[in-house]
Amino acid sequence: MRGKYNLLIAAAFLMLFLAACGAGSGGGPTGTAVLSLTDAPGDEIAFDNVLVTVKAVWFHTSDAAGEGDGGWLVYPLSSPKTVDLARLTDGAISQMFNQTLPVGHYQQIRIILAATEDNTYLSPYNNEAIVGGVAYSLRVPAAAHGIRLAGSFQVVEGGTLNLAIDFDIGHDVVPFQNPGNGNREFLLKPRLRYFDLDSVGSITGRIDAATRAVGYHFVFKAEQLEAGPGKDNTYHVRRFTTAGYLGDNTAFRLSFLKPGTYDVVMRGRNVDTVIVRGVTVTSGTNTDLGPAINMPTGVGEFFANTRVSPTGSWVNFYQTLDNNAAGTAMEYPYEIRFRHVCPLTGIFFDNIALSNGKLHLRGYSGGTTTLIAGNVTPQEWTGGGGNARFGAVADAFLFDRSASVIFDNTASGPISGIPGPTFGARLAVSAPAVSAIASGAILSHMNKPMTLDKVYLLAVHGGRVVDSFIPTQSSGPMTWTMSGGRMQAPYAFLPLPGNIPGSVYGIDGLGWSPPGSPNGPAFAVGTAPAIADLRAGDDTAANFTMNRIIP
Repeated sequence: MRGKYNLLIAAAFLMLFLAACGAGSGGGPTGTAVLSLTDAPGDEIAFDNVLVTVKAVWFHTSDAAGEGDGGWLVYPLSSPKTVDLARLTDGAISQMFNQTLPVGHYQQIRIILAATEDNTYLSPYNNEAIVGGVAYSLRVPAAAHGIRLAGSFQVVEGGTLNLAIDFDIGHDVVPFQNPGNGNREFLLKPRLRYFDLDSVGSITGRIDAATRAVGYHFVFKAEQLEAGPGKDNTYHVRRFTTAGYLGDNTAFRLSFLKPGTYDVVMRGRNVDTVIVRGVTVTSGTNTDLGPAINMPTGVGEFFANTRVSPTGSWVNFYQTLDNNAAGTAMEYPYEIRFRHVCPLTGIFFDNIALSNGKLHLRGYSGGTTTLIAGNVTPQEWTGGGGNARFGAVADAFLFDRSASVIFDNTASGPISGIPGPTFGARLAVSAPAVSAIASGAILSHMNKPMTLDKVYLLAVHGGRVVDSFIPTQSSGPMTWTMSGGRMQAPYAFLPLPGNIPGSVYGIDGLGWSPPGSPNGPAFAVGTAPAIADLRAGDDTAANFTMNRIIP
């Protein structure tokens, strides 16, 4: 039976900001901020709905401000708004905020979602993913601290800041297995992007019916090269989508693209990858690729997995065109696939499918595409004895990217019997940050001891899981002991990037015990996530509370 947990501490936390910041009250010139939500569709998980409930929006003029700092302008929504992100594809938006703000240059916006486990606004969960008609919880770690969007947001007198904010459910709604009952759940691991709706264009295209007949899970990416000093010399995805634009399962639209030139990477299951080079986008217009494009029938695929630390990491899978086939002096890797590792375990929830096929290059000009080279062997295949090969790079927020690891469809990786890249023990903390430790006590208001057989602690930066660990992995089940009228257990998190502006984390927890445990089945969550301030080094007082939710 579902119980509601106590939100008094989170409410008091919000009221403290309201009192300290005045919610933007006061005189002086003002402008307007209009914020809408949008999304790109998922390609592998067929979401019926992905529902999030927005409670408030915060603004700050510093991109380094932590959730416990002053200076926030806090705007609670008059009525919390539930938005179905799965319906906001192909350029659709849902306005969720329209507010007068003081004139200024803001560098940080935080979207505050309702806690998932409290079903005040939506039942059974305030945030949920629905797949095949079944509602699954969508966990939002440290929800009270907000989801951070950093950038340059100028509010001018009498003007309107008009933004669309992208949640990217296709990548950032990450499945995991509930350790208590073995069921699938989802965790939101957002890397928000934003688009100025007054200065964007789009690309549309289509695949032919024969391609659609043999392939599935189609994905279309608009990519741009970042090369030169201080760059990583790879192509970066600016926007992606799947087939189904305007109900046509052969058509696609890449929306909200800044003016510029893009290469469109087209991939799918059972078909080879096609790259369309040199597609120009101008503000306020759509560029159509012209006649339907054939994606040749593939030669099969293989499945890969890996392990990465910290668990907030993701992995990009790259392939690079052959210079001679492309007719260029230098070629750089395109992102073919992307996936987060599970934020609890550091491995993929399930194996990722990679194509055994070669690349096909087309050029865009005058409303049509022309084949430049077909059956291009990627540079990564060199020395591979004809086996399909990829370069893989692990990356994580506030950590250094790994070197590219070349692997093929036969080499066993870190998961026994499964091909995949092998990375080092842990990614390095990015300079100038150095490692720092968050520690404290996990508190419980229970009036009797509560034993949790599995507890995961999550370090969260602006809504984004940075790392996780199991504090009981060497000592067995976690049992709270009485101290000062409250149950508590000490913890010390794994080293996190610290000693830099902005290195403020939420420390949250998820805990389970199975039906056969001494005190019965339980599910516990952090109802008042800690603020771990590592800007000056270790924080030894990052205490937080976990309360029983079920039963």
